[in-house]
Amino acid sequence: MKNRMIVAVVATIISLSSCGSNPEKQSKPPATVFGVAVEIVGLQTLPETYEAVGTVRSATVSVLAAQLSGTVREVRVNPGERVRRGQILALLDDRGPRAQLAAAQAGV
Repeated sequence: MKNRMIVAVVATIISLSSCGSNPEKQSKPPATVFGVAVEIVGLQTLPETYEAVGTVRSATVSVLAAQLSGTVREVRVNPGERVRRGQILALLDDRGPRAQLAAAQAGV
């Protein structure tokens, strides 16, 4: 019980000692800051994007080879396009092989 009373008296003394005012502190004007720009703050909607640097690679790689050599006349797909099995990717000029076939048939 005595301990509680001592704690209460000490707490009262501390609180009363902090209640005094210092007239010197109240008479000084607040400090002025120079060289600071004032900005107006507001809400703004920003796009939700994320940029990253990297390389995209296919899970599978296909090697294309012609069974017959020739000059390409027409390309029917663009790089990166999906293709199906059996789809024609390019057309070759067949005049040379046709001439060879005609010569072989004429010799028979």
